[in-house]
Amino acid sequence: MVQKLSLRLRVFLFFALIGLFSLLAIAGGMFFAHSRLEEAGAVSALITGGIVSGLAILALVTWVWLQFDEHVSRPLMSLSNELRARAHAGVSRDLDLSVARYLGDLAPAAAAVTTDLSRARNSLDIELQQRTSVLINERDQLAAVLQDLPTPLLLCSPDHRVALYNSRAADLFPGVGLDRPVSDLLESQALRGAYGNLIEKGEDPAPIDCACSISGRPSTAQIRLIFANGSKPSYLLSFDGHEDALATPHEPVPGKLRRASYDFAVLERCSVTAIEDRPLDALPLTVFDTETTGLDPYRGDEIVQIAALRIVNGKMLDGETFDTLVNPGRRIPAASTKVHGITDAMVKDAPKIGEAGAGLHRFVGESVLIAHNAPFDLAFLRRHQANIGARFDQPVLDTVLLSAIVFGQGAAHSLDALAERLDVTIPEEVRHTAMGDTVATAQVVVKMLPMLQEKGIITLRDALERSREHRRMMDRPSKGAVAAPRAAAI
Repeated sequence: MVQKLSLRLRVFLFFALIGLFSLLAIAGGMFFAHSRLEEAGAVSALITGGIVSGLAILALVTWVWLQFDEHVSRPLMSLSNELRARAHAGVSRDLDLSVARYLGDLAPAAAAVTTDLSRARNSLDIELQQRTSVLINERDQLAAVLQDLPTPLLLCSPDHRVALYNSRAADLFPGVGLDRPVSDLLESQALRGAYGNLIEKGEDPAPIDCACSISGRPSTAQIRLIFANGSKPSYLLSFDGHEDALATPHEPVPGKLRRASYDFAVLERCSVTAIEDRPLDALPLTVFDTETTGLDPYRGDEIVQIAALRIVNGKMLDGETFDTLVNPGRRIPAASTKVHGITDAMVKDAPKIGEAGAGLHRFVGESVLIAHNAPFDLAFLRRHQANIGARFDQPVLDTVLLSAIVFGQGAAHSLDALAERLDVTIPEEVRHTAMGDTVATAQVVVKMLPMLQEKGIITLRDALERSREHRRMMDRPSKGAVAAPRAAAI
């Protein structure tokens, strides 16, 4: 019956009810005071009646607030979050109208808007696919050419960060990755000097050779400037005569695919500003996850699997991944194996945490770390920093806290809840595997980035400051039962 009334009429009746019950409370207090005039005296009776009336009004206001919060405030927040997800994260599933059933025509109107938005977006996507098919073919051809070139190539930005590498460069430099400093790969002082000399020669100078060191061995690279739109030029490095180095097997980064990769957006910006002041969508991000023997890093539980992947310029890099089993040095409880499927036999010959953690640290480099319930995973890693030989002191973002910023603390923040809210599918067979959860978390991050910007969270500094406001949500990492993974504890 109430749901058939308009929203304005419901609000009017709501506050009319407050007024009516307030008058009844005052009248009841006055009647009570009148009935005790002779018994307790006029002043005492009036005071008692006022207290009774005040308590009755306070109880009424409390009840009204609870009803308003349950049927108006929370549904409005939920509806706004759903609309934001569809506007900025590309979510296309239908709105759940039952959440806002007491808000009159607002929910159906919002559903109609999102339906039209989804149709318009689908039509635009089809048109864009048709118009960009030629560009896609050219991109694929470029990737194929880069893949097959026999010479290792690196394209670097003016601030000396990698924007392109081919498969031969990936073989020569196992740690290569997009948006990584070229100084991570080779000695850069001579390189910077050669770059400066070329710029002083003016436009389109002839390429020159530059002495460098690769894996501690003296080498030579040819450097050529690449001019674009009159801005400070990028440069191309080519490494001829490295057949011996390419034939020497390097220790591979687990799970890393050796193929050409590029992102020309790296060339269009400069990262000389402090990392905290760089926009979130221009940061190199490393999303990671671990699987463990249990939930308490302080009482002997250990890591059995680590996975990570990189996000550059708001895009996941499928070719830059890290995935390895880890020998925990202890037996894996059957209850934990039931969750993640990892057995003692599977980790028997896997690297120990010192080696695996060092590999992860090299993979992360200077990027920002992101995880779902990051304190849990970092507690395991930081406990072994002495064995790893490196500190995990990079800036850290947590998708639990980012979710609280975007959707409010009252929403569910488990990985499954986030995935459902943002139309991210987690195949059942990879749920609670390190790489499966890493991929899902990365997809969630990519969809939340524009939503964070819409909320005014532009830079890493903004995200860190707002995350601190919600930090009380995070429990001690060891909270929970071993048989129940941490996802259930969040």
